[in-house]
Amino acid sequence: MIFIIIFLLLSCNENPTIGISNEYPTNLDYSLNLDWNNNEPKSITQVNIKWNKWEENDSISFSNYHIQDVTTSSVKDIEFIVNNSDTTYVIDFAAGTFLKICVVANFTNASYISSDTIQFFTQPMSPVSNILIDAQPLEHSINWDASRENNVSNLIIYRSYIEEGDDNPNLLINPSNGMLEQDDWDIIYEGNNSDTSLIDTTNIFSDYKYFYNIKVQVEGSDNIENYRYSIISPAVPEMINLITDHVFNLNVSDNFEDAIILEWETYTHDDFYSYEIWRSDVATTSTETIENDGERLVEITNKNLDYFEDRLAIGSGKKWYYFIRVYNNYGQDLDSEIIQGDTRL
Repeated sequence: MIFIIIFLLLSCNENPTIGISNEYPTNLDYSLNLDWNNNEPKSITQVNIKWNKWEENDSISFSNYHIQDVTTSSVKDIEFIVNNSDTTYVIDFAAGTFLKICVVANFTNASYISSDTIQFFTQPMSPVSNILIDAQPLEHSINWDASRENNVSNLIIYRSYIEEGDDNPNLLINPSNGMLEQDDWDIIYEGNNSDTSLIDTTNIFSDYKYFYNIKVQVEGSDNIENYRYSIISPAVPEMINLITDHVFNLNVSDNFEDAIILEWETYTHDDFYSYEIWRSDVATTSTETIENDGERLVEITNKNLDYFEDRLAIGSGKKWYYFIRVYNNYGQDLDSEIIQGDTRL
């Protein structure tokens, strides 16, 4: 029987961009093959993982499966599982979080281990959308579509205003508490996700320009990340900020059997709202074709994230076509070029 001889330190701390550690010779008797557990429904606050079971034999005795978060150099232990038949696990994630998870199979009477590391993620919370504002001289009638999340327990409407010639407000969020950092946003209403309209009559002056933003959140959540702000909606539709030009330099891999790795230059400007990654198996140079014939793989609200592992029904010996889109906090968007990625046979 052939085994992997490798040090634990190296098994979970490989290239942080590639993140695939099971690229071993195909004649090995055992490899973990860490993957999504698609027998369980997807959640915005949990990730279900699975891996191959270790089969006991006379020469090597199983010790444990060691699950770790290796997203950063500060490795975090998640769980030790001592029953070799337990090959699924549920990890709590905050909404919109991307983590590199490593599972190591350790053995008691040998220096052999087997490990695998891949990127897992949760989608962000769905914001309220389609905000429409009917601006009258003394009141603003605001209507919107509710968030699609069924566990939203709190809704907050913020308002900002500027005088003639002032800069439009921005949407800078403190990541430690999920609160807006600017002093020029005031809370004008608090409710819940059943609310889809509001008439604002508080100090509406004709020489001010007004802007609205709606936040939904899960009250009492252990993760402060379980919230979402909408894009900024001005009472005067023309009062938007155009998105800053950006070159993504999107790069897509062609040398893995079970994944395609995307890397890009991050959008560094303060008006960042989100990325979207789109994919299609139809050869095209049109983003519209990919939207019509393909799918949106993921929405990303972390502006500093610069890579993504696509493992969704990826296939082997397959060609895929990708682009990445960035939105600013006024809903203006910019697309990358379309890049072909391949999986090997």
